[in-house]
Amino acid sequence: MTQAECTALLQKYFDLKAQEDPRLKAATPDQKDELIRQMKAELMATDPDMRQVVACTDEVRRTEYECAIKATTTKQWNDCID
Repeated sequence: MTQAECTALLQKYFDLKAQEDPRLKAATPDQKDELIRQMKAELMATDPDMRQVVACTDEVRRTEYECAIKATTTKQWNDCID
């Protein structure tokens, strides 16, 4: 995996997470930016899949990447990353 692919994979997860977060639907643009920043920090600190993706050039297989990048929900994304 390239670093650009790893970055895209991580961004995909954040985008899916943001779509699923009910707080973001009612937030103003400034509030959304802050909520997304907090969400990213939280996920990076607590989610084991995030740690794997950060090291993705070594740990994520091509099949996992291709599956996760097509996911439409965070559950699907998580199911792709072993």
